[in-house]
Amino acid sequence: MLTIEILGSKQSFAPIATVVEIVIKDACDGRSGYFCVTNTHQVVLGHEMLSFREVQDSAAASFSDSTVL
Repeated sequence: MLTIEILGSKQSFAPIATVVEIVIKDACDGRSGYFCVTNTHQVVLGHEMLSFREVQDSAAASFSDSTVL
């Protein structure tokens, strides 16, 4: 998994099979937390609103819902 910042928000990138493995492993390990599936609009909101960016950045990972990002 690769994580980079786009407009200040952390975005994670990985093949879909890897994403599924990460989510299932966290669930099976009993880890609390959440994952974000973001779109371009949400990345822009994170750039404009610190509180929105903090929610995204506090996720275990924030994956794009498309190839646009």
